[in-house]
Amino acid sequence: MSDNGKRRRRPLSELVAIVRPEGKPDSVRSFADDELDDARRYADTHGAAVEMLAD
Repeated sequence: MSDNGKRRRRPLSELVAIVRPEGKPDSVRSFADDELDDARRYADTHGAAVEMLAD
């Protein structure tokens, strides 16, 4: 996250994980390596799992 609390745009090559809450396609989010703690919190909040993307 940036200093203003908003997530910054990342190049596709930096994304390492995705959270896909079931039945909520508008809530799918991807995360960079330095955002994995955020990904876990987001997944827990939405009853989903963090899925690691393939290299």
